[in-house]
Amino acid sequence: MASENIEQIWNRGDAALMDAQLEIEVTEVHGVICGLAAGGCANDVSAFMPNLVNILNAGEQFGADVGQWLVELFGLVSEQFRGMETLDLPFEDRITSGQEAAYYLTMWAEAFLVGFGCSCGRQELSDSGRELVDEISEFARVEAEEVSSEEELEEILTTLTEHLKVCAMSLYADYGAVTGGRIPLEEGGTKTRGAIRDGELVIGEEGIHLSDLTG
Repeated sequence: MASENIEQIWNRGDAALMDAQLEIEVTEVHGVICGLAAGGCANDVSAFMPNLVNILNAGEQFGADVGQWLVELFGLVSEQFRGMETLDLPFEDRITSGQEAAYYLTMWAEAFLVGFGCSCGRQELSDSGRELVDEISEFARVEAEEVSSEEELEEILTTLTEHLKVCAMSLYADYGAVTGGRIPLEEGGTKTRGAIRDGELVIGEEGIHLSDLTG
């Protein structure tokens, strides 16, 4: 369950993005920020804002309302990482179907990988780091099916989101917390889809296939 803080930030961000007529979603922004933070990007406007401008707005500066909201959101995410708390995913309490679960999980995972790649160098990841990136990459391929009940959806969503959070926190612990934004990724490391292992996650009647995530 998302905290009251992230719920309030979602609402403010949703309004700010809409007023600015930006075709991006809060979930996408949150994923990018989590990736940047996990990659070691400092909680400093001069460090993270240029990345957000380039990734989310084609190099164009944000207006005052959006900029202020981004500073607040980056601060909250950084605080959760530094405290090694569980991440709040802003969409958790808003999902009402398997289709929505797939939509939000895919969006967040793709955005996280972009942010993570932007706060890194070009050297090889460790084997464990590469596995974590591959696991998050799996979420960019989540498939959706109808679920039979709210209980089934809640169980599936809890399983998937908790695993995603653990992967993101583990990357931060292994890299972001110690490298100061100089994370070693292979050249072109932001394009991780080509390295995704065979297998898929399926939401719905066929269950959750996590064999490729858990080894």
